[in-house]
This record gives sequence, C-alpha cells and structure tokens, in this order.
Amino acid sequence: MKPESQELERNVEARLVKRCKENGWYCRKFVSPGYRSVPDRVVVAPSGVYFVELKAPGEVPRKDQVAEHRELFALGANVVVLDTRRGVDACCKSIAASANENSDAYVHLARLSAPRHRPHEAQAHLWGLGRPRDG
Repeated sequence: MKPESQELERNVEARLVKRCKENGWYCRKFVSPGYRSVPDRVVVAPSGVYFVELKAPGEVPRKDQVAEHRELFALGANVVVLDTRRGVDACCKSIAASANENSDAYVHLARLSAPRHRPHEAQAHLWGLGRPRDG
C-alpha cells in the first residue's frame, strides 16, 4: 500500500466505491454535460444523499468547484471533499453511524469551506451532516 502522499485521486475514488458497495449504498459518478464543476460522485445512503468531491492528497477544489459546493450546501445538500483513503474510511464510518442515530444526530464530517473574504483559499472545516443546529 502506498503512503498517502503518493496516492492518486483514482485510488481515493476506488476506496469510496468499495466502501459504498460494502455498505450497500448507491454510489454513482456524477456527470452533468455543460457543467465541469459538479462533484465527482453521488452517494445515497439510509442517512441521506451526499455529493462527494475527490482529490489527490493535498489538492483542493478549483474556484468553480468551490462555488458549486457552496451552492449545493446552501440548498441543504451534504457536500464532502475527500483526498485520502483514510478520509474515505472516516467519512463512510460517520455516514453509517448517522444512519443508526435519530434524525437530530449531529455527526461531523470534513466539508469544504472557504472564508467569505478569501474564497480562493479553500479550507477544510468540520460541519454536521445536513444543516448545523442553532445554539
């Protein structure tokens, strides 16, 4: 097994597809003709629908992808950016755990976010699945 620093995006994607199959989830490549900024995969699990952007380790989404992710998230969608196989495993574990909790459960996943005043600087922040609870 290669160190994470030598992983390729296709290896990260292969791990996601494998983990989704193991859990019995729907995981399909997301292609939208005319829109190159859409996330790479759509995962449908008992706990919800997730748009997943896959990157090689250390890479961040392009500006147009960040804008697309923000738009999806603003509409209430779950958007996740993954760049390692370990990240895929943690994400799938969180999704599986949230399916076993009540609907008010707050499970943390890494989600792409960028400061409003510096949208070109993508940063990973922890957000809940779905919408964060107030207060």
